[in-house]
Amino acid sequence: MGLINRTRNLFHRERIDAEIGAELRSHIEMAVEDAMHAGMPEAEARRAARLRFGNPVTVRERTMGADTALALEGLWRDVKFALRQLRKSPGFAVTAVLTLALGIGANTGIFSLTRALLLQPLPVAHPSRLIRISLVLNNPGGAVRDMPLNSFMIDSLHRHATTISGIFGWTPYRFVAQQNDGPRIADGALVSGNTFEVLGVRPAVGRLLRPEDDEDGGGPDGWAAVLSYRYWQEHFGGDPSAVGRQVTLSDHKVRVVGVAPKGFEGVIVTARPDFYLPLHFEPVLRGTGSLLRMRGSLWLTAWARVRSGVSKAAAGAEIRSLFRTVIDETLPSSMQHVPVVEHAGLAVDSGSAGWSDLRNEYTRPLLLLQALVGVVLLVCCVNLAGLCLARAATREREFAIRTALGAARARLMRQILVESLLLAGCGGALAIAFSWVTDRYLLRFVADRQAAAALAARPDPALLAITGGCALACALLFGLLPAWMASYGPVEAGLRTSGKNQGHGSRRNLLARRVFVPAQMALTLGLVSVAAMLSSTVWHLRENSTGFNSRGVVLFSTDFTQLHLKSSSLDLLYRRIAARIGQMPGVESVSVAENTPLSGASHLGAFSPTGSPEPGNNPFRYETNAIGSDYFATLGIRMLAGRDFTGSGSDAGACVLNEAAARLLFPAGTALGSSVRQYISSMSTGTQYSQNYRVIGIVDDTRFTSLRAAPPPIIYLPQRDSTDGLEAMTLLIRARTQSEADAAYRRTLHELAPKSAVANPASLEAQMEDSIARENLVATLSEFFAGLALLLSGIGMYGLMASWVARRTAEIGVRMALGATRRAIVGLVAQQVLTLLAVGVAVGGGLALVTGHMVRAFLYEVSPASPEILLLSIAIVGAAAILAAVWPARRAASVDPIQALRSE
Repeated sequence: MGLINRTRNLFHRERIDAEIGAELRSHIEMAVEDAMHAGMPEAEARRAARLRFGNPVTVRERTMGADTALALEGLWRDVKFALRQLRKSPGFAVTAVLTLALGIGANTGIFSLTRALLLQPLPVAHPSRLIRISLVLNNPGGAVRDMPLNSFMIDSLHRHATTISGIFGWTPYRFVAQQNDGPRIADGALVSGNTFEVLGVRPAVGRLLRPEDDEDGGGPDGWAAVLSYRYWQEHFGGDPSAVGRQVTLSDHKVRVVGVAPKGFEGVIVTARPDFYLPLHFEPVLRGTGSLLRMRGSLWLTAWARVRSGVSKAAAGAEIRSLFRTVIDETLPSSMQHVPVVEHAGLAVDSGSAGWSDLRNEYTRPLLLLQALVGVVLLVCCVNLAGLCLARAATREREFAIRTALGAARARLMRQILVESLLLAGCGGALAIAFSWVTDRYLLRFVADRQAAAALAARPDPALLAITGGCALACALLFGLLPAWMASYGPVEAGLRTSGKNQGHGSRRNLLARRVFVPAQMALTLGLVSVAAMLSSTVWHLRENSTGFNSRGVVLFSTDFTQLHLKSSSLDLLYRRIAARIGQMPGVESVSVAENTPLSGASHLGAFSPTGSPEPGNNPFRYETNAIGSDYFATLGIRMLAGRDFTGSGSDAGACVLNEAAARLLFPAGTALGSSVRQYISSMSTGTQYSQNYRVIGIVDDTRFTSLRAAPPPIIYLPQRDSTDGLEAMTLLIRARTQSEADAAYRRTLHELAPKSAVANPASLEAQMEDSIARENLVATLSEFFAGLALLLSGIGMYGLMASWVARRTAEIGVRMALGATRRAIVGLVAQQVLTLLAVGVAVGGGLALVTGHMVRAFLYEVSPASPEILLLSIAIVGAAAILAAVWPARRAASVDPIQALRSE
């Protein structure tokens, strides 16, 4: 009943106001009568009664505020009044909203990417109970984490681990899908038959894979395949009749049995499989090279679900203790006591947010960017607090009058905070669009295009909640101090202020703003110095000599697995393809390689000169790369001695060393003509053997794995000796234009390998840029954040100096009337600017040194305490401050003494 009455009061606001006023007057009259009966004169009795009850307006507001519904109605009136006030100051409103949009949008954009890569839980049942199991190999060169397992290890863990209710294996796989426009590479995954059962995922249509599907020859429906929801919509239009159809993957017929639920994109957050097939389909795809039955192969990411009531810590402890049991049951006896295995172990990590190999690369950069953008948001709030203080100074007379009329201090504070919340709300709404654009810009720095597409942020309730939280925090940060100072302003001084002189602000208001500006300068100096250091790092990396010429080289990946050719036939096919492409118009040279420079792919090998003892503590120290003839000519790598591979039988048992490898292997002798021995341990077969190579050439050193790392020792082997097979080599074509290289590649592949999928071209220059994508990301974003902070600091300096000039216009007029020159007046303004700048630089210099040491892990050939960078940063911040003060200084110098004295 009380709620109904309060709701009814909203529609009878005037009547309730009149009733409260009448009741208040009745109480006053009763108090007057009581005082008169006590012998007090009527005038004094009425005055005492009014003093006792206070301001009638205040009493009415407090009484109505006790009613929740009427209090909300009063809040709505505050909102309407705030909108009118902001409409009267469009410049202030637009500046505040844009500032908040940039600050909140940048924070939301960085956080949404961080959340997608690191924090977002998988869309499965109870993701918090998922764990990921991997191997840790303690090599002499350091521990290698996140190594995969195999099906035998997973089966052993399933038999012995009592703390998990289910475990499955998962590996990405690229299929060649026959589509209407020809064969295309489609991303997929090979998974255990119980995968979807363990994950607790339900199908959108049909059914998902079951354990009986994961058998030799397939299940009751033959080889079963599950489509992703996205692929189902794009290629089947969401037609339920897609279930039951047959599709061709890598020349094999499979039957679609169902569609995964919407939003489920697997457990690897940067991969988006189109097809899910059982693990036992892998031997059909790879034939004799199948990994499924090789006990020493490591190729499956293992996931498990912890039993209800069991902690992850307990499950992890049990699984780690089972390492030796698993090794004894799975690995060949000849491999069980190899040093790499002896020092290995099982690692257990949370699987609730999935996994991605990009996490190792981008976790620290994203956390750094989150910290930098947090500083930017703080600068935004400080700037807006200064703007709000300046605006409050123009309303001191209004607040004084309202206070004199009985407005409570809390009432004034609420009004200012409502305005701040309105600004923050508008800024937050605009920040959603800005963060969407920011994410797409950020993802351009992710070298893996598939991963970039998977991480693309989409507006969702969580993103809206994050933005709303940022907006609320900003409103409180920049609104509280102006609201408090406005409510506690001097009433008498405010009432005495004329309309002509108001707006200069009280001394307390001006002092607070004088504190804000150096704070902005200090924070900005820290951001500028970090941006300068990171930009210098990128410049140094690009200036590094690579040892090869990347201009004009186009790369094409190949996938000949579906051809099922022997190594000798594949070797011949590559040589025929290279010879045919070399005859095409515009092509200058062509070759083939297992790995290309700065691709991120790397193979380490153990070598020693023939006849010398086996390598010692760190045998795997040489990069190996299987290449075709003309590789060095195509990349412009200098041949220092000997000859290149010819692609003929004379390449058998031959190798080419770079200078670093030659110095390491033959420190006191001649490498050319000598022989080296490679020591090979196959975990897949459990065998160990060696192979000799004679050195036929020496080439110049080149950077291979990273622009940061020095050129490693590299041993080049003929392409027929590719350690990972010849099915997926990379063609390197040097041509006049990329389009000519693409045309030559497509025409040749159509002629010589028509069943193979066509790859898109990628320039070697783009691959080099991708290799420093992380450095480019943090440098570019830090430059943007520093520029935004400079702009905001400049606005703060301009506002403060403009207010200072307006406040002291009369003083300036007197000075000029007494003979002060314009230069002296400009010097007076400059003195104020330099004082504020000196304070900001003193604090910001220390902040820059601290932040420099915090980001030193991201630097390359740049000192975190570089005096040159610090001085440059100070010069940039100083120039921005001086530029912002130019207009107020000109205004001060142009003051007319007579007009200034008259206005006073």
